[in-house]
Formats: sequence, structure tokens, C-alpha cells
Amino acid sequence: MRLVGTVHRYIGVSTETKPFVGQVRQEDNYVLTAADLPVGSTFYEEDTGWEWAYRRESGWVLSPDSGRTGIIVAKIDDVIGVLREALIELRTANGHLGAGSGLEAPEALESSKG
Repeated sequence: MRLVGTVHRYIGVSTETKPFVGQVRQEDNYVLTAADLPVGSTFYEEDTGWEWAYRRESGWVLSPDSGRTGIIVAKIDDVIGVLREALIELRTANGHLGAGSGLEAPEALESSKG
């Protein structure tokens, strides 16, 4: 077994430029090379909670493990719930709500759970 590389973990704020090959560090005028930015390195945005992962082909991409992913999924679930309720109200108002429609009123769903 051999170690083929390490990753770097950066922390900053969302408005900062994420590190890139060829970037000149302001504090010492050092030019970043590919060795300074290995694939799999991460950048955590303290102000947003987003974590980015570095990919050689595509640069910085939102990490699948980013804390924001769960928040986004929860928001989508909220929107789906609101849309479902709106459809139920529309179908009820138009007299099209019925058993087996897939859009039973919430009370009917609760009573069917037994």
C-alpha cells in the first residue's frame, strides 16, 4: 500500500475566491500549483454552511455531503406538501375528489391508517 496524495481543507466565507491553480496568494505572492490543490480538497463557507469539493475536470462543485443539501431537500418537501394541499382544495371545490384519486383529504388519510 502507498499514499498517493492528501487533500487540503480550506475555510472561508462565500464571497472569497476559492483557491485555483495559478492563483497568486496575497500574503506571500506564491503561485498555487496542482500539487497545492489535490482532487478531493474542500472549501467550507463559514457564512453559508456550504461545502465545496475540488474536482480536476470541473473545479469547485457543491459537495454531496454539504450541510445545505438536507436543507434544500426539506424545502422541496415543503413545496410538495403545499402543492398537494392546493390540489386537494381545488379538487374538493370542483367536486372531483374521490377515493382512489391519490389526493384524498388529510382527514380521510388519517382515518384509513386505522
